[in-house]
Amino acid sequence: MAFWVLMLILVLMFVVFFGFIVKKKPIKKLLLSYVGILVGYFLFVDFACGPNSHDVKIMKPQAKAIADYVVKNGVPKSLKNIPDLPYELVECKHKQKNLEICILYVNNREYKARIYVLGSVNINMYSKQTNTGFRYRLENNNSNNEWIIVENAISYSNKSSGICRTFRQ
Repeated sequence: MAFWVLMLILVLMFVVFFGFIVKKKPIKKLLLSYVGILVGYFLFVDFACGPNSHDVKIMKPQAKAIADYVVKNGVPKSLKNIPDLPYELVECKHKQKNLEICILYVNNREYKARIYVLGSVNINMYSKQTNTGFRYRLENNNSNNEWIIVENAISYSNKSSGICRTFRQ
């Protein structure tokens, strides 16, 4: 719904700017109008297709707490064994020997926490409702067998419908 409202606003801005430009000095104002519309369009696309900021605020402290635990104590046998997480993990299941997926519920939304250990440790959080994800990647420092964070707090979006479809490859 919000997508169509914002698209309607952009179209109306274009019509108003174009009508104003035709009556006045057309070259400079036309160029400025097109630049303004393009900037507005790309800001809208960034807002509509980017990661959901509300979900990132929930996933970031959870993923950071898991990553910090791995750095200090090593990889746990289960994510449920990690004390003092910001949100409680439920339904933790090992899908494979090196993959565990847990679920957490916050404000009636479901998030999946995933830890995958194979050479490196990948910690992923994901919300299927908003197609927003968050990840950390840790690698083993071979000299003293400690984990170090190599990808720090990366949020992403997998939205692929509407306007976001054209930006996927």
